[in-house]
Amino acid sequence: TRRGSSQAMRRPTSRMDFEAEASASPPKRKEGDASVVLAPPQRRSFLRELLLHSSFSVLIIVLIVLALRRPAAKTNLRNTTTQPPQPPPQRASPPPQRASPQTAPPERRVREETDEYSTLAVDELEIVVASLRRKVAATRQSGAVMETDKKARAQIAELQKATKRLLKLQYGPGPTYDLALRLAFRGEALGDVRIRTANVDDVPHAIHVFLHNTLARGGATTKPWKAAFHRNAGHVLQAFVRTPDAFGLSFQEYSPAFPHKKYTLGFAGRPGGPEFYVSTLDNTRNHGPGSQGSRTEADSCFAKVIHGFDVIDAVKSQQPANPEKAGFISDPADFVNILGVDLLTDDDDETNSERTTTTTGKKNPRLHRRKKV
Repeated sequence: TRRGSSQAMRRPTSRMDFEAEASASPPKRKEGDASVVLAPPQRRSFLRELLLHSSFSVLIIVLIVLALRRPAAKTNLRNTTTQPPQPPPQRASPPPQRASPQTAPPERRVREETDEYSTLAVDELEIVVASLRRKVAATRQSGAVMETDKKARAQIAELQKATKRLLKLQYGPGPTYDLALRLAFRGEALGDVRIRTANVDDVPHAIHVFLHNTLARGGATTKPWKAAFHRNAGHVLQAFVRTPDAFGLSFQEYSPAFPHKKYTLGFAGRPGGPEFYVSTLDNTRNHGPGSQGSRTEADSCFAKVIHGFDVIDAVKSQQPANPEKAGFISDPADFVNILGVDLLTDDDDETNSERTTTTTGKKNPRLHRRKKV
């Protein structure tokens, strides 16, 4: 074998060997031609080997790249699993101020203090409320349906929010207020009719209109003020209020939680006020939504009688009425005059409890007279 292999590897030395090799070799290249000319079988084998080596090289490069990227991905995954994301830094809130036991209001009232009206004084709030009343009244006069119109509902909500704040500053925290109407007929006192307003969350605008027109505020005591029941109809006792700064409702504020039952107070007119009436019958259907020629509006109901029902019954039965004029009385001598309206309050402003009389039946000495005419 070694001998055969050595003979196969031996270079040709004879002339015949050179001629045989020359006949089998490819044609010579031209001068200046640097390209190598290969026979077709040799060219195909050369290209096959070149592609094979290139494929192996590309495969090796891809494997190397993947091997280098895999540890980084594992490291990132490890970091994300072991270190949860940190929440964004929050601003440090100021320490809460501790309210005194005498001024600490309930939780509902604390939330009300955070609105844009909580920092305004009474005089400033009165200006804001008056401006909002005019806007609502202008929207109603434009023909908008106040119960369904989006713009009207937004304006009403803003007016109610500001009015609730004003009521709290002027008359106490509420949510209801007790008042006494001192009545006289033909020079003789009939006694007090004590009423309690609805919840300020239901009809704050109507409550504010009534309290403003009947209770003395600032210089209102120096202005002429007169109020009297001048109509004795079959279903209501209607009273007028005459004072220079009196005003009526900007819209027909009504709450189904406070309907026109017997011995409730409502505003007369559309829009109502400042005249009001006491229902001597159940007027839920007559004065409720969709009444008095309207499809949606209702008379505003804002208070109810809690004491003095006999006085109301006496006025209905004794005051002369004129059925031909829908119960309106022509002779002022037959008016039942309202001598004054008093806001009932205790020293601690707890206005929601029964406090108009003491346990002995005598008049409560803490009764605070707000208006005397």
